[in-house]
Amino acid sequence: TSVSSTPISTSFIYAQLGMSNLGQYRGPKEHSRGERYYGELEGYIPGDNESKATIELKRTSFGAKFIAKGDYAEDGTLEILMATAPQLNLNLAEGNEVSGIFSFKKLRAAWLDESYTETVPVLLRIAYSDGTTDPLGTHNITFKRNTTTVVNVDLSVGGENGVGFVI
Repeated sequence: TSVSSTPISTSFIYAQLGMSNLGQYRGPKEHSRGERYYGELEGYIPGDNESKATIELKRTSFGAKFIAKGDYAEDGTLEILMATAPQLNLNLAEGNEVSGIFSFKKLRAAWLDESYTETVPVLLRIAYSDGTTDPLGTHNITFKRNTTTVVNVDLSVGGENGVGFVI
């Protein structure tokens, strides 16, 4: 069998190639880091003289920003482990916030729904320079398409485990 490839570009190139094993793209298996867009080609009939292929791409990602505040927000590293996503680390000696952009797991669902959300378990912990860690619990956080969700982590004495959250 021969393998054909199409170079990556900003253009859509339609070619009549023999293709097999094609199925609906189900999206990444994790919340990958970075912007992601999704679209589908509908109603296009190859060979129509005036027919144009139009693929409406929509952003299928979300932003997450974590801000550490309080008396204990000056030492160690706040580790943010979102289920099925690359870990975010906030060095508390260098700053008080960290953010990232992540792809939704269900790209097609996010493409279809302008108000799409996914609730993601987020494990928080502090790692200290001596190698010890303090768990801050797992929290279900809802992220919305085209929106940056800001999570304020209050690292003060009091509350459950000395930690408070405002989303």
